[in-house]
Amino acid sequence: MPANTKQLKCDVDKKPSPQYFDPVLDEYGYLYGSNGASRHILYGADGNPISTTGDKLAVRATEIETQLTTIQDYIDGIEATLATLATIEGQAALIGHVDQLEAQLTIIQGYIDGLEGAIGQAVASPAANSLLARVKNLEDKLAVIIADGLKLSGSYVEIGGVSFAVSGGDTLRGKSADKPDAVAAHAVIPYCFYFSIDTGAIEVTDGTNWGVI
Repeated sequence: MPANTKQLKCDVDKKPSPQYFDPVLDEYGYLYGSNGASRHILYGADGNPISTTGDKLAVRATEIETQLTTIQDYIDGIEATLATLATIEGQAALIGHVDQLEAQLTIIQGYIDGLEGAIGQAVASPAANSLLARVKNLEDKLAVIIADGLKLSGSYVEIGGVSFAVSGGDTLRGKSADKPDAVAAHAVIPYCFYFSIDTGAIEVTDGTNWGVI
């Protein structure tokens, strides 16, 4: 029957005591406890009370036991290996492995030494024909080109700090407002032409001035 149809348990003063309703017995029962708290029953996801084993909750006991068994197997394997190493034969085998490792490291060091020799040391004057020597030679050549004030990159030329496209080997291309000084242009490409891409005008330098064609 519903709980609201049952009478509550009372204390000596006829007042309701701490209690709970037991649907199996179909009545209220006194609420027991210890250590300042009432008793509780824990339920699992399946709706059933969680059992105890040796005063311990049986929560994931099987999974934990499986993991502990795996760990024990690892320990047993380590102990067996240590026992083998404790023998003279085991130590001799270990020394053999160490010797092989040292030999391989010596070979690797030889490769590194050879690579360092091919590249060369990072010094002001690297060894002749080394990679660093060749790179330094290229850097020296680039420094000469830059110091000369003319930098070419494919079909482009730089005049007075402005880059212009070059077509046909003697025609500069750029905006009308960016047209370089006739003398400067003549110094780079003698008697060159200038095509203004925004106006369509074509001019030629006589070495001093621009003239419209």
